[in-house]
Amino acid sequence: MNNIIKEKNKTFLKYIINIRRSKITYIVLLLAIAPRVIWMTKDVMPDSNLFEFSVKLNFNNFINNLGFTKSLIIKLLSVSWLFILITFFEFIKSKNIRNLSISRINYSKGGKYADLIYYILSLFEFKLSYLTYFATLGISSFSGSFRSFLNKVYENLVPIDFFSNSFTIFFMFILGLLIFELGQYISHRLSHAYFWEVHEFHHSATEMNILNVNRTGPLHQAINGLIDLPFVLLGVVFVNQSIVQGQWAIFILWTIFGIAGECFGFIGHSSLKLIFPKPISYIFLSPSLHWLHHSDNPKHFNKNFGRVLCIWDQIFGTYLDESNLKDIKGFGFKHSAYNKYNPLYCYYILPVKKLLQRKLKINFRYP
Repeated sequence: MNNIIKEKNKTFLKYIINIRRSKITYIVLLLAIAPRVIWMTKDVMPDSNLFEFSVKLNFNNFINNLGFTKSLIIKLLSVSWLFILITFFEFIKSKNIRNLSISRINYSKGGKYADLIYYILSLFEFKLSYLTYFATLGISSFSGSFRSFLNKVYENLVPIDFFSNSFTIFFMFILGLLIFELGQYISHRLSHAYFWEVHEFHHSATEMNILNVNRTGPLHQAINGLIDLPFVLLGVVFVNQSIVQGQWAIFILWTIFGIAGECFGFIGHSSLKLIFPKPISYIFLSPSLHWLHHSDNPKHFNKNFGRVLCIWDQIFGTYLDESNLKDIKGFGFKHSAYNKYNPLYCYYILPVKKLLQRKLKINFRYP
């Protein structure tokens, strides 16, 4: 039985690595993601007209006329739409239901349907609001008082008016994104260097599927959140100041950043091969390069830490491009302790035990 699974995995790896890119498919996919991101950023949409068309006014009228039921349906679709789209395109590309991310869930080491269980648990997981707002482009959800606080923080940090013209607005916006991405890079890299016992849980997945993006857990979220905190807050200050200026160019850039983030999280863990063409790939980290980060080939260890941008990986020498995809032999740590126990135990208890065992030299008896 194990030999059959190994042979199927070899066939699957050969398929996803050698599959040809379809530009039309990915353009359609990116355009389909855009409405979800726009919906999430609708409250910071500029009041000014775009090509003599009042986008925000007409968009708000559309939303107000939806009613409770239709609005609820749209919100539910915003959560499930990406799963449906990715699954659809996976099937279009492979013509084989066994190559779908959903189908691969049962092939991963560990408890049966563990990734599905972890995903459901993550839906009920408390997330630090500051990180959730920013990472999901929910800056529009900030209360008026909090946004006023951000304005005062900015005025104290930067007494000079950097928003007097379009160039400086653009510069401060990009600076905010770079600061936020630096926090993501540092927290991810420190997770490998100093908190591997906790982060190993994410890398225990031996299959790349759209659900294992949520194979993290409360302790993992808390550690990363604390490391990210100063970078997120500083990044939010600059991004908030840029967006409130009401320029459509900034809003469009904000939307593009959101699309890239959505691509990374879900497509990067699917069987869809999405490599951005140059020069886009010099700026954004192609989702499929995240396969290298999860590869079990030692040459790929500790590479591609970025979330959306690859600039920090390039600066710190941790970037690997698509030419390395052919060297992937498998994914994840197959003999990880996280693949030996009950999913609930692995999600809540085991990360704490493993961290305490190493840091405080406490020995535990595992079940």
